[in-house]
Order: sequence, then structure tokens, then C-alpha cells
Amino acid sequence: MPTARDRGTGMGYFNKEALGGGSVATPLARQRVQAALDRQNWVYRVDDDGDIYASWDEGYFWFFFYGENEEVLQVRGTWYGTLTQDHELQALRLANEINIDKLFPKVYTQVTDDGQVLVRGELNIDYEKGVTDEQLTLHLRAAIGATIGAFGRFAEAFPDAAPVIEE
Repeated sequence: MPTARDRGTGMGYFNKEALGGGSVATPLARQRVQAALDRQNWVYRVDDDGDIYASWDEGYFWFFFYGENEEVLQVRGTWYGTLTQDHELQALRLANEINIDKLFPKVYTQVTDDGQVLVRGELNIDYEKGVTDEQLTLHLRAAIGATIGAFGRFAEAFPDAAPVIEE
């Protein structure tokens, strides 16, 4: 799991020029996700299994590939906030509220073996027919930005559990 030390510098501004080139849909590949992250100047790492992950102030994100040809990209974020099982029902209600209000990300909680309640958000897209560089960058920006927005709602609802973000 990434540590606070691994955290990136933030999302920056969203602008059309930052989306990058390439208007031909080609197969999804790990290297293309890394190239899209590089174009955004986002700091990321690759673990020993080849999985890509990155951190922002609010949480860390994994970029997983599913499907027979790894054509489904899942961007999954985990909030840095720390909740106990005493907060699980309230966290579930907030996740449900976000899921009703927003098309994405899918927000949910997961209880670990040691009783910690994790808050996660994810966006999954099937690129069986290929993806352009612009679409891939848009997916990453939308998934990360919307998930960070959801994490902000949890930070407001659980201020004592929220990570301290230094300016």
C-alpha cells in the first residue's frame, strides 16, 4: 500500500491542451496508461507484479486491467481517511448518497480483517474496441477527479478521520 511519502502533487488544472495526441483507437495497454500518466506529469510507480499506482493528497489509486485481453481498465481509489466499524453505517449511507447523486465513480466501503473501514471509489470502462489517447486521458482525469471529489465528501462528514493535507 502506498504511504504518505509516495503522494503526488495533486491534480492540477484540467485543460484541453493537456489531453495529448492520438486520435486512432488502439488496444488498451499498461504502457499506454503509463504514457497518459506521464503526459499529465503525474508521479506513479509500478509494483513487482506490474501494477501501476499513484497517490494524491486525498488517497491512492491503482490502475487495474481485467478481461481476456486486459481490455477493461479499472481506476480504483482508496481514501486515506481512517474509519472504524462504528462509522460503517454512516459511511455506507454517504456512499449510497454519492452513488445516487453522481454517475461515477462507484463509491463503496470495505471492512478489513482488522476492522478498519476503507472508502473506495472506482470507474471501470471496457475498451474492447480500442481507445484513443484522448479518451484514455479523459478516463484517467475523470476517474481520479471524481473520486477525489467523493473523498472530499467523506472528509467533510468525518473530519476527525480525514487525512491532514499540508498546503
